[in-house]
Amino acid sequence: MKNRLFHIFLILGLLSCATNEDKNYERVDVEKYYRPSGMIRYFLPEVPGWKNTSFEANCHRKTGIRYLHIENLMESFALDYESALQMQYLFNVSYQNSIVKKNGTVPNLKEEEALFFEALDKIKAGQRVFKKPTFKNVNLIWVDDLLENNSSLLRKFMMSEEAMRGRPLLLSMCYSRSDLIKKLKQRNISFEGSRFISFEMFSYFTSNGDRGAREILDLSYFFRAHQMVNFYYLKNKPRNILGNFRYKKIK
Repeated sequence: MKNRLFHIFLILGLLSCATNEDKNYERVDVEKYYRPSGMIRYFLPEVPGWKNTSFEANCHRKTGIRYLHIENLMESFALDYESALQMQYLFNVSYQNSIVKKNGTVPNLKEEEALFFEALDKIKAGQRVFKKPTFKNVNLIWVDDLLENNSSLLRKFMMSEEAMRGRPLLLSMCYSRSDLIKKLKQRNISFEGSRFISFEMFSYFTSNGDRGAREILDLSYFFRAHQMVNFYYLKNKPRNILGNFRYKKIK
């Protein structure tokens, strides 16, 4: 009888311990760590929030980015460099729109996969978030320093005769497309008729598909030979943007 009671109390004790452990146990979010093998090759590892920065523009980004594996996109889906970057741009815009629509909820893997192939279908059909300017004269304006340190100068330049001579193209390494538009509105800066290149289009791959250590963007694939592209900046010319430009300081 004593042995039977001992075993009963022992079992009850073990069950109690298990219950306490379960209370302190945090279930692993399987979806966070698992991605179907067919999809993982088209994404680079997610960038943690603290590391989401631009070395060239010296800024910390508030909005995350999902970098796509440009080389694998080009090989698997017969995309050229420009189309692969446009797909990354389109995917990230759709990804952020999904988060907004779902009140801050990040898309699960199934939804992410749907966004990926939806972006691919749109690119194959010729759709673009960034529509390449066809104007003979293009004014490419790096706005990050200006927005943070001298928005009045940017406001003045955008209304100037010089700015009116070409299609304005606003470039940011710090802001997402939606954040850039919000910032321009907050600073009361006119951007009517402008097109945007935001950080969602930057990648770690060259036009040949070679992977590097820092973000770059080769804009020579986005303009035609006859176009005159004036690159306006405030302090220093960026080292990670390639192309045939006429560099001009905004004063």
